[in-house]
Parts: sequence; C-alpha cells; structure tokens
Amino acid sequence: SVCGKQVRVMRRRSDFFAAVAGDLPILSTGRVLWECAELLADYLFYARWIRHNFDREWWQVHPPAPVVPSRFWPGRRVLELGAGSGLVANILAGQGANVVCTDGDSAALRTAARNAAEARRESKTWGSLDLVQLVWGDVRNARQLVKHRGPFEFVVGSDLLYGDQAPAEPLVETLAAIAAEPGGSGAQVILALKNRMADEATNFRHIAEERRLWDIRLAEPEEYLEGFGAGENAYNIIHLAFRPEASGPGSAAELVGDSDSKPTKRVRVT
Repeated sequence: SVCGKQVRVMRRRSDFFAAVAGDLPILSTGRVLWECAELLADYLFYARWIRHNFDREWWQVHPPAPVVPSRFWPGRRVLELGAGSGLVANILAGQGANVVCTDGDSAALRTAARNAAEARRESKTWGSLDLVQLVWGDVRNARQLVKHRGPFEFVVGSDLLYGDQAPAEPLVETLAAIAAEPGGSGAQVILALKNRMADEATNFRHIAEERRLWDIRLAEPEEYLEGFGAGENAYNIIHLAFRPEASGPGSAAELVGDSDSKPTKRVRVT
C-alpha cells in the first residue's frame, strides 16, 4: 500500500538482494523497487512541502495532506529522472498529472511500461505518462527533452545515486541542462536520496551547491513518511529552486552548451 492505494509493481526479487549486497550491475538498479521511491511518492502525493501554507482548519479537514491530492495534481507537468520500475510516475499519473518518465536503462523502461499499463487500467483519474530513455550527463538530449516535452512544473527522482557506480556529477549536469531551458528553469526539483553506500546524498548537495544555480534546502523531519528517519546518515528529501540571477552571464545555458539534437523516442501510456 502506497499513499493509501494498493499498488502492484513488477520487479525481480533477486535484483533487490543483489543491489543491497552491492553486487548488482549498474544498468540493473532501475529494475529494483528502492525504498526512497515510496518515500518520494508519499511526499509528492500529499504535497507535504506546502503544508505550512494552509491554516489549521484546512489541515484538520484533509489529514494527512495539506491539499486534496485529487485536486492538486491534475494537469501538473512532471519530469521524473531515474524512474526505474515507475512507482512515483504511476502514483502521480494516477492523480491526473502529466508525467514524462525517464530512465537510462531500456530494460527498466520496459518494466515501467508494463507497470504503467496495469496502473492505467485501474485508474479513473489517469493523466498521461510518457516513457523516454535519458542517460544522465547527456546534456543535449536532456535539453531537447525539456524543449520538446516541457514545460515542467516539477522535476523529481528517488534513489538516484549508488556509490561510485552512479555518482552525483552526471545527475547534477543533467539538472543543470534542464534548468538551461525555459521549460525547465521554473520547475521545482524534489529528490529523495539516501546515503546508501557512501555519502551520496551529502556529496550531491555539495556538488550542486558548487554550481551556484539553485537554492537548496532539506525537507523538515516532520514531513517525512513515518519510518523514514531524516538526517545526514539516513534519508534526505532535497529541494532545489533555480536562482533567477543564474540566467545571466555564466548561466546554466552557457555552462552546459546548446540543445541541438533530434527528439528522443517515447512510449505513451494514455
């Protein structure tokens, strides 16, 4: 059960145990249902980051959400990075959001497509879900994806880092490329990361801060799903907001180059 909904997600059980042991080939990590996906799905579904914008009466009427999810998400445009098996994308599309679901692993996208097809059959409020292959660090493809599929209001992702096999630098490059396009610069970036094999989440924040493109903050501990401890040595929900002043000289666009390339192929689950 995720966000009060019964969700069935296909994955290979053997992949999960191999991943925990650190023995999983990097192109297979997307086929594992990582726990941060559940954390991020809950955080986004209930829009927990805006809970302080409403008064106590509204909070009492619609616990545990500060908004009514079925009213907040319809029509919202979301880009998910490293979607893996597609849990987060399915939860949001099921509430009416228009989601572009990306992963660098074509096998993971095939699994996500099967999961999305089943979720679509069971949903009465489905928005749309496009599946597109995107490899982090491929600046031109990231920019053209935003140019042709955007604009986006949210860029989200969970459990995107995996020790030395999936370091932070390519992810930061991709986020900078997204911010370089008008259709991506205004998006709220919300990531759920864990210091899993090293200090992945902490290192990501340091590298992102060095780019000076975003204002960065952590979610408040009380906003986390019960059972997910927040902190340097546990789970991290990280918000990045693009700085308007970063659009001048030395901007994201100048740092990451142009966006000239052919549109990426996609599969749509409507």
